[in-house]
Parts: sequence; C-alpha cells; structure tokens
Amino acid sequence: MWKGATVIGGNVGGIRHQIEDGVNGFLVSSIEETAKRIVQLVDDKELRDEMGHKARETVRKNFLLTRYLEQYLDLFGDL
Repeated sequence: MWKGATVIGGNVGGIRHQIEDGVNGFLVSSIEETAKRIVQLVDDKELRDEMGHKARETVRKNFLLTRYLEQYLDLFGDL
C-alpha cells in the first residue's frame, strides 16, 4: 500500500483494519472473487491509480511511525 499499489486481501483478521473495501483495495472471501477483482484492476488503469493513491494515503495517515510519535507526544500533552 505504501508503494501506491492497489491491494487485494482476504476478508479476515487485521487486514480489514487496513483495507477499506472498494476504496484503497479490495477485501475478498473466495478464489472466484479474487479472480474477478484482479481482472477488474487489470482492465481499469484509472481505478488502479485512484485506489493506489488512496492506499498510500491510508498508510501515510494511519500507519507510519510519525503518526505513532505524534500520538505519544499528544499523550504527554494531556497529562
């Protein structure tokens, strides 16, 4: 996601907290659904690019060390 790539992940576990289905990637529950999403992404460059951009932004806003540092400093500011 950080590299701006659209991702397809299984609709289980923690990955559901990272991928917003249809926004920055796809969550799938079967092999058939996975194949359908792969074909959709291969056929639609605009969708790939848009979702890839959103995937990178998701990581930037939510999962980089700088975000954790900011929250840590905010914690001390609230004391």
